[in-house]
Amino acid sequence: MRTLLQAGNMNAIAEEAKKYKIDAVTLQEIHWKGKGTIRKSKFTMYYSGNEDRQGNRGVGFIVSKKASGILAYL
Repeated sequence: MRTLLQAGNMNAIAEEAKKYKIDAVTLQEIHWKGKGTIRKSKFTMYYSGNEDRQGNRGVGFIVSKKASGILAYL
């Protein structure tokens, strides 16, 4: 996967993680502006990028629904 700026790529990564039973995936250079959380039915994505502009730097985590529940207790 080259970029998360293309529609559907985040879901594709989450599906691959599910296929291999991986509960957390670390992403780098996601190139999104700002920071936030995206909640889907099967996973949650936490991300943080450059505050000034899109297309520069950024990291993120895709976490399974199971792992999200565990994180809520920490």
